[in-house]
This record gives sequence, C-alpha cells and structure tokens, in this order.
Amino acid sequence: MHTKLSGPTYKAIIALTARLLEQHKAEIDALNVYPVPDGDTGTNMMLTMAAAVEEAEKVTVDSLSAVAEAVALGSLMGARGNSGVILSQLFRGFSRAVTGLEQADGAQVAAALQEGVRTAYQAVMKPVEGTILTVAREAAQAALSVAGDGGDLPQIMRAALEEARRSLERTPELLPVLKEAGVVDAGGQGLLCFFEAAMKVLTGEVTAEAPSAFPVSAGGAVTEELPALEHPYDVVVLLRTHSNAEDSLRQALADCGNSLVVIGDHRVAKVHIHTRDPARVLALVTRYGDINEAEIKDMRLQMSQTHGEAEVFPEDEHGAQQAAGSAGGADHAGALTTTGVVAVVVGDGLVEIFRSLGATAIVDGGNTMNPSTEELVRAVSECPARRVIVLPNNPNVILAAQQARQLVSKEVVVMETRSIPQGMAALMSFRPDADLEENLDQMSRAASRVRWGEVTFAVRDGHYGEMKVRKGDILGLREGELKVVGSAPTEVLLELLGLMVEDHHEIITIFHGREARTLDLADLEKRLSSSFAHCEVEVHRGGQPLYYFLVSVE
Repeated sequence: MHTKLSGPTYKAIIALTARLLEQHKAEIDALNVYPVPDGDTGTNMMLTMAAAVEEAEKVTVDSLSAVAEAVALGSLMGARGNSGVILSQLFRGFSRAVTGLEQADGAQVAAALQEGVRTAYQAVMKPVEGTILTVAREAAQAALSVAGDGGDLPQIMRAALEEARRSLERTPELLPVLKEAGVVDAGGQGLLCFFEAAMKVLTGEVTAEAPSAFPVSAGGAVTEELPALEHPYDVVVLLRTHSNAEDSLRQALADCGNSLVVIGDHRVAKVHIHTRDPARVLALVTRYGDINEAEIKDMRLQMSQTHGEAEVFPEDEHGAQQAAGSAGGADHAGALTTTGVVAVVVGDGLVEIFRSLGATAIVDGGNTMNPSTEELVRAVSECPARRVIVLPNNPNVILAAQQARQLVSKEVVVMETRSIPQGMAALMSFRPDADLEENLDQMSRAASRVRWGEVTFAVRDGHYGEMKVRKGDILGLREGELKVVGSAPTEVLLELLGLMVEDHHEIITIFHGREARTLDLADLEKRLSSSFAHCEVEVHRGGQPLYYFLVSVE
C-alpha cells in the first residue's frame, strides 16, 4: 500500500495506464458517436501515453517532480487528437502542482489533479461538458473532498475512480448526441484507465513495467521535399534548466541553425535544432542548465543511406541556395518565403493535389490516424517560410495544431479547416507573395463557401434520430452529420448530393478513395453529370482509406 506518490510509483501508474489503453483501445474507438471507421479516441490516447512512458523512462532519479515533468513533456509532444491533447494538459497541470516535490501525499495529489483540470479547461477554446473534461473535473472534485476529510492517498484515488465511473455514466445526459447514439464519452472512458491504473499500483495489486514496443511515431509523417543540408547536424538535447528558460534558449540559439524548437515546463526543456556546429549548440545550452541527454545525427549520412545518392548535400553556400530554391519553399536567392502552408492530408492522390496547389509541407494524417503535436511542430519548424498557415483539415487535429503553434518561434496561424474540401478551397486562394492577413482573409472566405460531405460504412449497429443503422451499411455524412443510410456507395452519394446541391452551385468535385476501386467510376461521372446538369462535375483519385468518397460542392 502506497500512502505517498513517489517518482517510481507515478512512473508505474503511467506505464500501466498505457497498457490498459492498449488493451481497450478498440472498445474505446468504438464509442465514436457516429459508427464510422475513424473512431480513434482510444488509439490517440494510447499513442499519447506511449510517448509519455518513453519520456518518463529516461528519468533516472526517484523524484516525483522529475518524473511528472517528463510525463508532461512526453504526452505534450506525443499528443494526438483532441482526447490526446486534453490528456496531455491534465498531466501538464499535474506536473506544475508537484514541482519540487520528491513525493506527494494524498492532499497534494488531489490538488495536483485539480490543477490538471484547470490547465486542460484553459487549453480548450470552448469546453464542452459531457466529455473527458467533465469526467476529469468531477473525479478531481471527489478527490479534493476526501482529502479535505483527511483521507489517505489510496482512499482519495478510490474516490476519484468511483466518481469518474459515475461521471462517465452521466455523460449522455449532458451531451445529447451521446444519448442519441447510445454511448458514453470515449475520452472519458479512456481517462478511466488512468484512475484504474492508479488504484492497482497504489494498492499493490499490480506492478507495472514500461511498454517496450509502442508505435509512438506511427501514422503521421512529414512528406515534404528533402531540404538542402546547409545545417547537416540534427541535435536534440534534454536539459534540466535552472528556471523556466524557454524564451532565453530560443533567443540564444536563434542564429545557430534552423528548425529550432524549444519546449519545456518549469525546470526541464527539450531543444531540437539543425546546425553546422553542434559543439556551439551544446556550449550555449549549458549556460541555462545541465544536459540530461544529448543526441547528434549527421543527416547527410542518413539521406545518402535512404536515397542511395552520393551528391545529396551542397559543397558550398551557392549550392545550398540552389538546392533550397528547387525545393519549392524558397525564392531564387535561397531566402525564406514570406508565408508557407502546412496541410494535414491522407491519401496519395490527395497529397499530390495539395502539393500541386502549393502546400509547402504535408503531414500524413486525417480521419484514420491523427498526427502528433511533435509531428506538427517538426513540419512547421522545417517549413522554409517566416510565417506558416496550418490547415488541419479535420476537427480532431485542430487542438493538436494549436498546441504546436505555441511551441515554435515562428508566427503560426491555425486555420480551422474541418475537412479536405475546406482545406483544398483555402489552399486554392493562397498566394505565397501576399501578406499573412490578406491570405487569411481570402483563404477563410474560400473555405467557408464550400459544402462538404463523406461516404463511408458503418462499423456497428445504432440509432441516430429516426435513422436505424446496421453494421456494414453505407453512410452519407453532410458536414459531419449523418444524413443518408443505404446499401450501395454510388446510390448514397447521389442521395447525399441531392441534399447538398442547390441551384446556385456550379461545381461538384468527388475524390474517390481506396474503397471505391471496384466501382464503375466512369458510369458514376455520367450519372452525376446527368443528375446535376447545371453543375460542372469533376472526379479525382483521392486514395484516402475507409471513405468511398469525399465530396465538395461550390
């Protein structure tokens, strides 16, 4: 029985949480409100926790403060989807509350849970009750109540667990869409894994070890052109700082290279930079703290091994400028462009389209696998532009993009595009030579004019309003809302478009995915042109997984 929370005990709780999420991710994913195949809350939370475990395992001291800082850092950078970002903020607030503590008693842990809730609510622009936020808040309130009555740590955490379970059962009463779908909140269900892990570890029921083979980096990847290696060394430093030194570190390292990222919380910071002079970087960072871990990689060697090319890096400054210019993100003199665009896209056909429209960098991700905060940070920091516009193209990526914006030194704007058609319309209005304000105005106007829809299939039975859905049914969604249920993708598409297209519309664009490979697409195009004769119809290969069609109407 543990009556105080130490670093090793907290590390064990985090590791067991990750294991429980791994075991239950499929059932948590299945709690998606609509029975579409992109319910990924469990997967996102599991991958977020895997990143937290990986960072926590680097801590070699027993201090709770040190482990909590590592968990906060790892979960922040590994956060995927809205649920993963909120989870990371719960850990970030917890870390702040236990700063400087070797161990924490029950009252201190209860206060730390409350600080985690406060931090998570602040991170969400418009908090919605009936979600993971509600479950976390009510569990923390129960913990504070028992702590106030003099309860010990196991009693406090048991109260938190029991209240979290009750709160989860109440989520459908707070959020009508959950009640209509007959499910509880997926994020809240995932959070139960943390409280259950805490009880199992604190009572000695289990001893957890860190997961050893989590696919932390799975799913998202930056797929931009290979950069010119003017700064060939990739340096990553984990630093225990003397104070909150993020801003000072950024300023000190600003002229040491490019792709600079400095993140941290209280007394720990993580530095990433591409540089010519790793020794200078290491010398500078030691002015702000003690190096815990440092890694230096020669990217020229990595690139030559990957691409089998001998001439992959320039021999002189002129060569560097030429190579940078050919990558499409810099001007002819090798300088940074004014504004670049980072877009989150999945599907080889869609990636090609976004590139042709001028996206500076593509982050692999979307409905079926959300990119992590770290992947978005890397894409933004490596984007050869002074200012960056991020197109999330999915509502579940917006929060992670907003977190990434806070972790880089560039000026970054997250345009809250909620679908591929919205992102594509915005990108078509982008001008690299225009200033940021003008681009944002034009891109926002273009995105708002688009109506968008999706055709996919049901992964479970359910009732949605007056609609009865069976597993395997074909579903048509208009801007995220279920509108059509049928048995044939083409028929569902035509019916969906009938609900979307009006007399003033001029263009219908269809992007067919992998699931549509067996359909007669030529016949579909003829039927669309016949049914909507006043519109120009375009059909393109999107290559997206699990969705037969993505639809844009303008």
